[in-house]
Amino acid sequence: MILLQICGFILLAASGLAVDCPEGYLPHDNACYAFIMHTATWAEAREYCLTLKSHLARIETAKEQNYILGQTSRLGGDFWIAGFDYLEEGTWYWDGLTPIGQTWWYSGQPGGGVSNNCLALMGRYSHAWFATPCYNYYHFVCERTAGLEG
Repeated sequence: MILLQICGFILLAASGLAVDCPEGYLPHDNACYAFIMHTATWAEAREYCLTLKSHLARIETAKEQNYILGQTSRLGGDFWIAGFDYLEEGTWYWDGLTPIGQTWWYSGQPGGGVSNNCLALMGRYSHAWFATPCYNYYHFVCERTAGLEG
């Protein structure tokens, strides 16, 4: 395992694993993931992922949830992923405006009403899903399709 620093952001990389993933990404199934250990707001994290030709992670299967849970648990801290409900309170979307299907909310979540509109994996709650204010500073997970150029 190596740490790679780019423009002040620290990326976690596994050497020798990412044949179809760019440097700084870890492969899993048909996707590549970068676990960014710098902190940012949800909007800043989203923009940063876009500069890497990726997007904030969208957890759509139990297998993907378990993989990301394993990585974030090992790293520690709280992590942004792509979910939000700021367009319509209580209706959760991925940042590409796809409705969120299967969920892994912590008991009593999503909560917080109109002030907690962005989705984070909270370390102190075993990285379960939490609705939190978008202006909080957390680590984040970028995702892209494996094998893409750039």
